[in-house]
Amino acid sequence: MSSSTRSKQSKAGSASKAAIGLHTGSKPEHKASTASGGDYRDVVVKTDENQETTLRSLAADGPIVVFLVPKANTPGCNRQYESYTRHYDRFVALGVRCYVLSKDKPEALARWRAKYQSRVPGLSDPAQTLIAKLKARKAPANTIRSHFIFAEKTAEKLAEAIPVSPDKSCEMALKSLEELGIAKKA
Repeated sequence: MSSSTRSKQSKAGSASKAAIGLHTGSKPEHKASTASGGDYRDVVVKTDENQETTLRSLAADGPIVVFLVPKANTPGCNRQYESYTRHYDRFVALGVRCYVLSKDKPEALARWRAKYQSRVPGLSDPAQTLIAKLKARKAPANTIRSHFIFAEKTAEKLAEAIPVSPDKSCEMALKSLEELGIAKKA
């Protein structure tokens, strides 16, 4: 485990550490997160329907998962998007909504969503303002494939995976929801 992961763990409360159950045996790791580096929750982005929104407003009705992709309609991003699309009902059953965030324009995200007939809405951040505040921007203008879980109402970060495999992101997010106690027990 890296010293930065240990540092973030020590800042998180013991209850948070126990609830998240850090994955120390595999890379990338989910880790406890705190809102640092500015308030990301009120950064305005556009939906794939060209409406302005913020993470705080998206989380008003329940927890959310936001997964980040470098560019819509590319091979790895397609696999990641398809996975969240295929498992969308599992998230909904938990009271969780999913969103994909990229620097693509709303129109490109809308075409991508239509192509896959997906219920997973797109969030557009062409200036990468939110992406940078989430520490998922790679210079000069790339996005690190990742995902975040945000709390209901506050949009506080509960867990994150940076970087993450496009083939493992969805299952890792579902597992983290379970570890956080958001998942319903069977």
